[in-house]
Amino acid sequence: MKVLLTLAPAWSCEYPYLGAATICGTLRDNDIDCKFYDLNIIMRERARDNQKFLWEANNYNFWTDESFFNSKIFPTFMRQSKLLLDEIESYKPDVLAFSLLVSNHLFTKKLVQIVKKKFPDLTIICGGPEVNKQNSKEIVEQWDISAAFYGDSEENIIKYFKNTNEEEIPGICYRSNGKIIHTDKIKANLNNTAFPNFDDLDLTLYDGQNVLPINFSKGCIASCSFCNESRYNDTFRFRNSNRIIEEIEKMQKLYHTTHFHCIDSLVNGNLKLLKEICHSILEKNISITWGGLARFTSTLTHEVLSLMYKSGCRYLSFGMESASQNVLDLMQKNVKVEHIHRIVNDCNQIGISVDVSLIVGFPGETEENFQETITFLDDYHDKLRIITFYQTLSIIPNTYLFDHLDEFDVVYNKNGNDWYTKDKTNTLDMRKERLERLRKKVLEYKLVAN
Repeated sequence: MKVLLTLAPAWSCEYPYLGAATICGTLRDNDIDCKFYDLNIIMRERARDNQKFLWEANNYNFWTDESFFNSKIFPTFMRQSKLLLDEIESYKPDVLAFSLLVSNHLFTKKLVQIVKKKFPDLTIICGGPEVNKQNSKEIVEQWDISAAFYGDSEENIIKYFKNTNEEEIPGICYRSNGKIIHTDKIKANLNNTAFPNFDDLDLTLYDGQNVLPINFSKGCIASCSFCNESRYNDTFRFRNSNRIIEEIEKMQKLYHTTHFHCIDSLVNGNLKLLKEICHSILEKNISITWGGLARFTSTLTHEVLSLMYKSGCRYLSFGMESASQNVLDLMQKNVKVEHIHRIVNDCNQIGISVDVSLIVGFPGETEENFQETITFLDDYHDKLRIITFYQTLSIIPNTYLFDHLDEFDVVYNKNGNDWYTKDKTNTLDMRKERLERLRKKVLEYKLVAN
């Protein structure tokens, strides 16, 4: 049995994709021949200089807008699909497994069609954050693939490759006698998950050079109305600190890594765990730097931030979204503006760089609310490193907002970007106009990644 794992564009090129690397580690720990082929980084590397911006997070909408994708993106990069075909020809896998994300959904679908045409007998499966029980039937049926995995698939995929009856495998959608069958997903013990394997990758191609991803937890303690994270991972789970430290030490030994990026929805979801990790790094004298996503909470005190800095934390990226308390409340973020101000000041004093993301045009956002965010940038631009992400609000399925459009007086038109409020005070044109003003402010203060 040979398995080719692949990731289609577009996705961050800052560091390798952890999900596929973890599956790779799982398969190899179980003596299954596999290879991780990162088509995403290879295509970005081969792209023209004036095309590389498409891999930036602010531009994922070019890959997700079906009309633009079909008319511009795919025709531009269609020839690069031959890279995957050549890899299949060379490696000769029994199974081709795609990692499916929001930003690479359309390109992956096209690749499946191209691969099936040339290799009709090749078994194709997929899994990843974009696969859930609700859409897996459509993926298996319309894409004509063998199976789709949802939830924690690290353990389940081993059962699949060891020819376990599909009905006994949790979190899988598959074909049986002309029908599409689902099984219930289970939550894996994160402490039993294999360590990732990056052996197949040229780590020098990634922007971070010597950066590797790691996770402390899965899920989120928040339930923001525009986000589907708490529904995809419906409980917040975390790893044992000893297991995390063991992974850090192993990755250092294997890949000479000096910096880790924590891909969790928030590093401070479990404060006790966070402190344990920091103390262990200090006690073991592990020489690394690290950073990740965090949440503005009252418990992220000056004392905690100081401990994080001492253990090597050098940046935190916050999903701030807005500096207006009214908008934050509408988003159901359960964050206070006063905490935002205090934490940004504390980080600046301690030496931890602060990145924030922003969303423009949430239903109910007034011009006055928008100006509060602009004023925040005026007051705090010298205490921020970059704005990691700033876009108009996209309403996505499987979120509270999508399921309660009437509550927000929203008319959902063609897609997640093309919506408006019933009183027409919030339209796509209005949101684009505000976004342009925000963009100018971000550029004025040079709050963009180099």
